[in-house]
Amino acid sequence: MFNMRLQSEMMAVIRNKMVRRAAATTRHIPVILVIMISLQNAAAQDGSKPASILINIEQPLTAGLGYEITCRAVDGETPPDIFWWLGDRKLHNSIERTLVTEDGNETVSILLLTPSPDDNGQTLKCQAKGARGVQEKSVELLVHYPPIVALYMDRPPRPDGIREWDNITLKCYTQSNPPTWSVKWMLQGHPLKEITSSGPLNHEYSLRLNDINRTQAGNYTCIVSNAIGDTESSPLRVTVKYRPVCRLQHPMVYAVALGDDVELDCAADAVPPATSYHWMFSQSMMDAGPYIWHLRGPSGEMISYVEWASGVSWRNHQPTKDTEYGTFFCTAKNTIGEQLDPCVFHVVPPGLPDAPSNCSVLNETTDSFAVQCSNSTDLGFRQSYQLEVFDVKSGNLMFNKTQKSPVFLVDDIEPNQDITMRIAAISPRGRSGWTRMNIFRVP
Repeated sequence: MFNMRLQSEMMAVIRNKMVRRAAATTRHIPVILVIMISLQNAAAQDGSKPASILINIEQPLTAGLGYEITCRAVDGETPPDIFWWLGDRKLHNSIERTLVTEDGNETVSILLLTPSPDDNGQTLKCQAKGARGVQEKSVELLVHYPPIVALYMDRPPRPDGIREWDNITLKCYTQSNPPTWSVKWMLQGHPLKEITSSGPLNHEYSLRLNDINRTQAGNYTCIVSNAIGDTESSPLRVTVKYRPVCRLQHPMVYAVALGDDVELDCAADAVPPATSYHWMFSQSMMDAGPYIWHLRGPSGEMISYVEWASGVSWRNHQPTKDTEYGTFFCTAKNTIGEQLDPCVFHVVPPGLPDAPSNCSVLNETTDSFAVQCSNSTDLGFRQSYQLEVFDVKSGNLMFNKTQKSPVFLVDDIEPNQDITMRIAAISPRGRSGWTRMNIFRVP
């Protein structure tokens, strides 16, 4: 008889659930798995009909979604009161109604529950208090949730911050259910590295940055994924301290007439910002290369120079005579150190370099020849040279080459082919006019 009543009650629960799901307007999701216990011991004491308590729940649950969890309690004498507990915490977000059935007084309580990740593994308990005493039914919650992510730096290399060429390690810690299967590292929103696996990954992931440089500074994040979703960590700002570096990676050339002003700006990138600037001037316009800190020219000769100690990043210069044309060097300094490679500014008179001179044709054969001009400089600047070779009859360009040496080898020439050529000098001031030459071959 009891089994028949149990079967009837379960069918009633299912029918009631189907009707409520069809008519519900709440955003909570009704759950349908039925678990029931029978209070047979309490019933046996007074010979009345057995009482029962049921919990309807479907697992796993997903964190952040709303669920309706139903508890039904039957008592043969008076309608029982139902209370909900989650762990040690009493819940109050429930709706109750009382029914009179052939089995006795029945109370139905619907708990509106939105689980959080912290609820995973917690015990949900339905407690019924009636004439027969207190009876309860409990179930352990299985809550799925997207990864919870924290990003931090493992043991900074020095107390005053990260310096260029230090080694650092970033660690991404994650907690998730179900387990993580992908971790992606990002810098300024651009992917750096991705770790994927067909099985569960660990809870902690490391990104090792050896000899870090200033280009690797910025906001780092890690994106962790599981079957529920993706979570990106809060950004971790990595600041790299470094000595000043010239913002312009090549020398600047200013053509200035006598009496005119030019403003030279020693723009240097540095973290922390530069606090002082050092200026030097040399009348030589030749690239000093590695000898610059020894104040020597390319051949090792000493360079006459003027030196200024200045707290500003710029200075005005007004050449009033030819000896005031030359090259300025500027270095900046901050708390990390002094700039290694200076900013270079050439101040030159207006005009273009002279056209190549003393050009001649050498070593002429049926299919090749060489062209040689005098090697010179433009106000001390090293020059390069450009040669263009054309076919006289068609006007087609046959050869075009730019190089540092004024000696060119031209080959793959057709026998008896008439040639016209032009060659120019190129310096930081620009390109000179063309020096022209012709080769006419007699059949």
